[in-house]
Amino acid sequence: MTPEVQGMVDATGLRHLPEIMFEHLDQPLICAFVERWQPDTNSFHLPFGEISILLHDVSSILHIPSDGWITGDFGSWDDVKSSCAELFGMERSAFLKAHCPSLATVFLSCSPQDVNRYSWGAATLAYLYRQLGIASRADSAQICGCLTLLQAWIYEYFSMFRPNRTRRMIPIGSASALSWEVRHENRGIDRLLSIRQALDQTNDMQPDWLPYGICPVSAYPRSTYYGWLRYLDIVEPYMPDRTLRQLGFIQEVPHHILEPESCYRPSAGDRYRVDFSFIAQRQTWDLFPRASQLMLGGLQKAPLPSMATDAYMQWYDAYSHRFIINPTELPDGGAGSNYVEGLVPDQVLASMFGMMDPFIERDTSDLPDDFRALFDGLFGWYEAWNRTRGVDRRRRT
Repeated sequence: MTPEVQGMVDATGLRHLPEIMFEHLDQPLICAFVERWQPDTNSFHLPFGEISILLHDVSSILHIPSDGWITGDFGSWDDVKSSCAELFGMERSAFLKAHCPSLATVFLSCSPQDVNRYSWGAATLAYLYRQLGIASRADSAQICGCLTLLQAWIYEYFSMFRPNRTRRMIPIGSASALSWEVRHENRGIDRLLSIRQALDQTNDMQPDWLPYGICPVSAYPRSTYYGWLRYLDIVEPYMPDRTLRQLGFIQEVPHHILEPESCYRPSAGDRYRVDFSFIAQRQTWDLFPRASQLMLGGLQKAPLPSMATDAYMQWYDAYSHRFIINPTELPDGGAGSNYVEGLVPDQVLASMFGMMDPFIERDTSDLPDDFRALFDGLFGWYEAWNRTRGVDRRRRT
């Protein structure tokens, strides 16, 4: 690495990235989530609703900036690669044969004084969104992008898939990806099927909706941006109104999707093409926070992070596919518990919910609104859990 390139790396605060990349990627786990990806919404569709990788996830997991300039003004790919070849003192043909990740190629094409002004988080997320869309096609057999980000994101939100019960202690302000001791996992088809079934049985209680703290909006304002992300010629929609629970709000019916100018998503991923307006992307990104932002004042703070309106769940049932496995193919024909066996021991749930029996007749009308919503949410879970056990234990209304 030349002194000039080394100086550029040191100036950006990105030097830590090679050290936090996972040595082992959990292929069945990644595949099971790719099956859930919907490129129209750029989100994973699960039984309880949508969930996605947002800008504050990128900042927390990789510790890279999600605010700043968009990586879209570097000219054509040929121009970028020629500039990088010149920087390395290589012939262009030799550089093209060398292994150079695409994001690193863009990084190396920046001027040294500007390299730390770019939103590398937005670029990483735009590229991963596009690769998830391509990988979700029926005939795709591989996936590109920052898979450490994807796998660490799964660990953050879904504790049942974590490699360890405890996490490493890391310095404050470090990339949270460092906290996971990733091990080699079984890559057999049986494990993929097991994860697939576990995801089909998840409910809204199981994700950790706020893994980095109760107010991600304050720590990462750019996560409330509404518009498009860009990485070179890749433009992808970013719609956090579809995943309000990850921002600490009650999930409501989202706005209509940001539609592409043209779109071709065949089963063969190598012919995948989606086009959005570069001009619209630039305008929405630069207008933030004066515009192109979620209207937070009109949203309801969630007393419980998992809360969604009844209207949302009715809408979601009508417009999404909640399950991958045909319920008739399950051993019990699809009946029985919504809780994944072994993830939350039944005796623990029995003990936890059993403490609520003395309060089953509690009149909550005299409680403040926030506390009443909390009680109502807890009792909703309590009643749902009893139904899975064949017990009719409902509050008297």
